[in-house]
Amino acid sequence: EHFYPKSIYHDKAFDWENFLPSCRKCNDSTLTHDVGVEPILNPYDEDFDPSQQFEFTLARMKGKTEIAKLTIDVCGLKSRLYDPYSKLIKVFCEYEQDLDEAIEELATKDTERKKLNQLRKISESIDRIENLMKPTEKYSYFCSYIIKNSEVYNEAKKILSSELEKVI
Repeated sequence: EHFYPKSIYHDKAFDWENFLPSCRKCNDSTLTHDVGVEPILNPYDEDFDPSQQFEFTLARMKGKTEIAKLTIDVCGLKSRLYDPYSKLIKVFCEYEQDLDEAIEELATKDTERKKLNQLRKISESIDRIENLMKPTEKYSYFCSYIIKNSEVYNEAKKILSSELEKVI
């Protein structure tokens, strides 16, 4: 993908900074869009922070700024991401349920060893969930958004932190 279209910006056709990895649908959506006239977000800009640009309601992405709204429109992101986002919501709900059950089970443990084993399970569940937020993962910002707003995840982090302080 050429961020600045090579058909308009001939001088940038071989400029390394103008090449971006892109899915076919985004590439096809931006073929005739002139980002020099109507800028859209470049996710590879050093100061790009998706939390300043986007928010979500369930699986619906919304732009917080005009450039984010234009980016969603130009790249055709209004409904195209519903399917992958809903699949991620399902995966996350399953992780969240496992985590909730692990938290409930912690209260039933009657020895320090059993509590530590259960805390390890909670920690491993948190690690699985946090893997979804790694920048190398698909849709990592969406995952970060739903995870950081999860009551169960935040409760588990607090419990893990406070219980490990008692042990240490």
